[in-house]
Amino acid sequence: MKVILEKPVIFKTIIEILGEFTKDVKLVFEKEQITIHAISTNVAFIEFKLSRKMFSKYELEGEKEEVDISLTDLKGIVSKVGPTDVFTMMVKDNQLYCVTMGKRKKVFRMGLLSEDVEIKPLDLSKFQPKNSVTLPIVDFNDTVNDFDAKITAVKIKLEEDKLIMFIDDADITTKMSIEIKKATDVKINKVEELVACKLNISYLKSIQKISRIATKLKWNLEKDTPSIFIVNVPDKFEMKYLVAPMIENE
Repeated sequence: MKVILEKPVIFKTIIEILGEFTKDVKLVFEKEQITIHAISTNVAFIEFKLSRKMFSKYELEGEKEEVDISLTDLKGIVSKVGPTDVFTMMVKDNQLYCVTMGKRKKVFRMGLLSEDVEIKPLDLSKFQPKNSVTLPIVDFNDTVNDFDAKITAVKIKLEEDKLIMFIDDADITTKMSIEIKKATDVKINKVEELVACKLNISYLKSIQKISRIATKLKWNLEKDTPSIFIVNVPDKFEMKYLVAPMIENE
């Protein structure tokens, strides 16, 4: 297997995002795309698909190849990749080779994870939240950042014409709510009543870097059901990010 990226910014960004909440990932090289699976303590899961159209060279030995690797090591490697470097990945002798070509050539090799730490992908089709909000990522980021750094969780309520994120816990001295109203660039599809779904704010902050490579975010949500955040840039990539809700006494 050998693949070459001449513009590695998207791949580098997603690896940085994944590095916020997990230490190992599964790379699945398929005919039309590379799929990256990452899970964090059964609370959050990311499925990221990078289209083969993003690669200048894409060669597989079979229909599909899978490798489980240390994300910590891969993150360290991609941090050394410049925005204009050519980035190559290939599997040989049970190792993943990464090569960057810019003003200098850098070669890295890392061992694959043993079978006893295999990463099992999550079937996201089992989760179908009924409500959705589509909004600019910059609005999502600004809203999350407006909450004080000491806040650990926020509640979400969806009405016909607005999304409300708020904190009203008894142990919080200053209550706060932020409304994002339905607009030309904010689409709301409310199918059923959604009252106070509660999410860990750290998992919302962990995907803010996606704003470097995309502009729109779709948020599928429902009470007592994991939220699924979707970012889709046609012919480039799709990211699905599942976050389990917190129970009310957390």
